[in-house]
Formats: sequence, C-alpha cells, structure tokens
Amino acid sequence: TDKQLEDIATLLLKLKIDGIILTNTTTSRENLASLNKVEKGGLSGKPLKERSTECIRVLYHFTKGAIPIIGVGGVQNGKDAYEKFRAGASLVQVYSGMIYEGPGMISKIRDEVAELMIQNGQRDLQSEVVGVDHDDLIFRKKRLQQEKSKIAMNSNGESLVFGFDTKSSSL
Repeated sequence: TDKQLEDIATLLLKLKIDGIILTNTTTSRENLASLNKVEKGGLSGKPLKERSTECIRVLYHFTKGAIPIIGVGGVQNGKDAYEKFRAGASLVQVYSGMIYEGPGMISKIRDEVAELMIQNGQRDLQSEVVGVDHDDLIFRKKRLQQEKSKIAMNSNGESLVFGFDTKSSSL
C-alpha cells in the first residue's frame, strides 16, 4: 500500500540505505484478467507493470528522490522503461521480458529510451528524465546541482568556479 511505501521510505532514509529494488512479484490479482485471477503464487511481468510504476512514483515522492530506485516489473520495451525512469527509477531491471525477447531486448530498450529522450529534448537520463514526473522535486534537484557549482574568490579577489561531479560529490 502507499502507507507501507511511506513507512519503507522513512526507514530507508533513517538507515541511509544506498538504494532499493522496487518491485518484483505480487500475489495480488486485483484488476487483472480472469486467467491471472485463478493462478497461485507470485505474478510477474506485464500484469504488474502499472502498479510497479506507481510504487516507484510513490517511493520516489516519499524519499524526495534521495535514494536510487531500481525499477522492476513489466518492462517489455523502451516505453515501459522510460515510464519507470520518469516515475523515479534510476535504473530498470528486466526478468520476464528476457524469456520472451532474449538478450537483444536490452539493446532494443536502450534505443527506444534514447529515441524518447530525443523526442522530448532530453540528453541526460539521470538529470533530465529520472523523476521528471515530480515537478516539485525536479526543480529542487536542479537547484541543488546549481548550488554544487559554487563561485569562490581567491586571495587576489579573482573568481574561481568549482564544478562538482554530481554523482560522487567530488571536485
């Protein structure tokens, strides 16, 4: 539930967890075709794509984008992966789709995500796509990146610009 995701987010932030894989399988059969409703055990792949993406969106919101999310669940093509990136996934992982598509699926997804980024005028996946569905957080993220490029004065009064690598927080 969203409340459980909020509790998980609180714990992840408190423990300073480096990242989380979200989601994998579900035993829920809510809103699924009748064939899937009678099956037992964990359900994976396309049937859980929408809820998986929504879980990513919710957890990203509750963590304010501070914890990298690996999005799993129903990634069959570049559009599916792009939706998970927009929701807040930093990476996507595929399982079921590999059974049906084989290893060539990875290149296909990469190319389709790149095409979607080009169509939307985006050049950098991590800074321009990940979490873009969260307008309030994206503006905060961009402001933090700008603050990491600080201007300082040396002893002669000249301006020095320090650029930071946003991934490692180093000069």
